[in-house]
Amino acid sequence: MRGNWQKDKVRADKYLRHTKAILGVYLIGEPRKEEDCLHNTDLMVLRMEAVRIACRVRSMEYWHKCYCQDGRKRQYRDEFTLRTTRPTGTKTELKKIVTGWGDYFFYGFGEEDTAKVRWWHLGDLKVFREWYDDYRTNHDGAIPGLEQANKDGSSDFRVFTWSELPAEFILAQDPAIDREPPTSPMGSYSAGQNTVEAAADASRDGKQMSLFDLNQNARPRTPGGDGGPTE
Repeated sequence: MRGNWQKDKVRADKYLRHTKAILGVYLIGEPRKEEDCLHNTDLMVLRMEAVRIACRVRSMEYWHKCYCQDGRKRQYRDEFTLRTTRPTGTKTELKKIVTGWGDYFFYGFGEEDTAKVRWWHLGDLKVFREWYDDYRTNHDGAIPGLEQANKDGSSDFRVFTWSELPAEFILAQDPAIDREPPTSPMGSYSAGQNTVEAAADASRDGKQMSLFDLNQNARPRTPGGDGGPTE
């Protein structure tokens, strides 16, 4: 029988094309002007830093759902999750990330009929690791977030809210988040403009610089861990 992680990967791969299109807006940039002039004359030059991106795409049905925890209403769209255990004992997402794997974290909701990713966020894992370590130091080793288990027993995971992390954690987000959200659980999530086009417009207008521009002088960090996160 195919393992749960393999089933998850097959489902996530459906959204891979759109995920890469979104990330390209922020992770691919232009080289320095002097470099362009020195090495090329009539070519358009693009450049991308050596980075690793942990990606998670959840079913769009969760965007519309909410639940109660300790008498407080919580909405899935305000949260992100990282797996902490699998029955097989496989090293999962949270462990890999906090021990140094990955540079960025992409999280969104997949629209089944269009294979598009909506309501996405792009986070800086360096900021996450610093926040995670500081929290444990200041809370006697306690782990931040809320521990939950999948009903089918396939894995346990930790729930975090975007708002509880430092503001600098979120590097970019779906431009549609600032517009009217979808009102019908059965309807397609659409705000009139293609997500990738809107993100590109925001980047060109200076509302959100590309991460390449922000990290132009930074040396790529050597990721730790062994392999990418389990999907």
